Amino acid sequence: MNSSSKNTYHVVIGKRRTTVCLDKILSDMVSLMLDSEPETSEAVSTVRKYLQEKLDRNNDPRRSYVTRWLREQVILDLAPNGFSGPGG
Repeated sequence: MNSSSKNTYHVVIGKRRTTVCLDKILSDMVSLMLDSEPETSEAVSTVRKYLQEKLDRNNDPRRSYVTRWLREQVILDLAPNGFSGPGG
């Protein structure tokens, strides 16, 4: 069991490798969304693949703040109907 409050994942953007961090709760929620038991080696692999696919689909090799961008994408995917702002 991972006692850290963050999980790290190694991804590739363009030709460079980078490490992104997700809060453990977000990592666990993504693994559940993808039908993978949290905190298992399968979950780590599944979440990393999901993050890599997000980067590949967006295809911006010059992107900066990769962790922040991926965190936003994760939250949007986890929100059942997206966010429509206050009151709506």
